[in-house]
Amino acid sequence: AYVAWVEEQRLVLGPAVTLLDSLSLFAVYTAWWFRLLLCTLALCCGVYLASRLEPRVRRARLAAPDGRDPVAILAVARLASHHSPEVAASRVADALRSAGYTIRTTETMGAVHIRAERNRFQRLASAAAHLGFVVLLAAAAIGRLTGWQEPAIAVAEGATVEIGHGTGLAVRNDGFTNTRYPGGAVPKDYLTELTLLKDGRPVRERFQLRVNSPLAYNRVRIHQAFFGQAAGLRVTDADGRTLLTGGIPLLSRDSENRPAGHASVDGYDLEVLAPRADESDRAVPPGSVRVRVYRAGTERRVPLAEVDAPLGRSVAAAGLDVRFEGPIQYSGLHVTKNPAVGFVWGGAILTLVGTLYVFARPYRAARLVVHQVESGSEITLRAIIGRPMGRERATARAVVAVRTAVTSERAANQSGHDVMARKG
Repeated sequence: AYVAWVEEQRLVLGPAVTLLDSLSLFAVYTAWWFRLLLCTLALCCGVYLASRLEPRVRRARLAAPDGRDPVAILAVARLASHHSPEVAASRVADALRSAGYTIRTTETMGAVHIRAERNRFQRLASAAAHLGFVVLLAAAAIGRLTGWQEPAIAVAEGATVEIGHGTGLAVRNDGFTNTRYPGGAVPKDYLTELTLLKDGRPVRERFQLRVNSPLAYNRVRIHQAFFGQAAGLRVTDADGRTLLTGGIPLLSRDSENRPAGHASVDGYDLEVLAPRADESDRAVPPGSVRVRVYRAGTERRVPLAEVDAPLGRSVAAAGLDVRFEGPIQYSGLHVTKNPAVGFVWGGAILTLVGTLYVFARPYRAARLVVHQVESGSEITLRAIIGRPMGRERATARAVVAVRTAVTSERAANQSGHDVMARKG
C-alpha cells in the first residue's frame, strides 16, 4: 500500500519523489533520523537530570547556612530591635514560620544568620517533570520495539478471525448493531458483541465492545474502530464440500467505485463486488453480487470465471458453487499490545504533577542577618530568591512579617515601660 501511494505522488512531484522517499520524508515517524533525534533528546534530558538532580536534593534538605551569602545582592530592608541578636532572631524566625517558611539558623562571628525557604521541594518537582519526559520517550521506544498493532481487522457477523502475533487469540463477532442520529446520516453509536477465544476456548463471552469501551486481556487491547457492509457467501466444491461460509467484508473499492471484498479458498482467490449504492449500477444488478474467481498466487487480471450471484441462488464458477446469502455487517477492530503502557502513565503523571507543582508553588528563599549594635540589634533582610514572577510580592510579605515582629516587640517594650512608670 505504501509503495502504491508513493507511485501516486510521482504523478504530482515527478523525479523529486525518489529523493524525498530516500530521506524518509513520507514516513517521518518511522525514519531512522527521527528515531536518532528522539534518542538525542532523551540523552540531553538525561544529562540535564544527572547534572541538576544532586544539587536539587541537597538544597531540598535545607542545609544550615554557613554565614556566607552565596547571592551577591543588596539588602532590601533594615530594621532595628532593642533585644539581643539571639532574641530578635528568634522573633523574626517565628514570624517567618507563620508566613509559611522553613527556618534554619546559625551563629557566626557575633551575628545570627537565618535561612528561610518556602516550597523547597519545587526544584525536585522540576526534576520530576523532566524525568517524566524521559520516561515517556523511553516508553515510546519500548512500545515500538516490543509491541505491535493490527489497525484494521474486519470480522463479519458470525465469523471468527485469529489475531496472530503468537497470542493464540481469536475474536468472534456474535452480532453488530448501530444506531444513528435523527436523519440517519451520522452514526450515534455502534456495538459489537464480541467473544474472545484463547487456543479455541472462550475467555470472554459476548463482551459489548464500543468505541470507548475496549476489551483488554493479557495486555492485548481490542478497540472498536469502524464498521461496514459484508457479503454473506457460501462456497462449495464439485464434491459438495463447504469451502467457505460467512461474510466477506467489503473493505475496498474497484476501479468503478464498487464496494469490493476478497477471500481465499482451496487454491482460489475470490473477489466479490457489490452494486454502487448512490446510483443505478447496470453492470451489477441490485440484490446480487458479482464474483470473480482467480487462480491463487497469480496476478488478478484475467479471472477464471466471473458470474453474478442473485440473492438466495447458487451459481457455478470455475468448478465452484457460489451462493449469495445476503448482505450482513462487519465490525472493524483495532488490536494493540504495548508492554510500555505503565511507563506511559507513569511518565505522564510525573510530567503533569511536576509541572503543576512548579507553577503552583514557586520556590522562595530569604537570607537574613541579625547582628548586634549599640541600641540592641539590627536585622538585615536580603531579597527573596526564586522565580521572577511574584518575587516582589513575596519580598513585600517577608518584610511585613519581619516588621510586624519588630513592631510588636517594641509595643511590648513600651507597654512594660509605661507599667513601670505608673508603679514608680
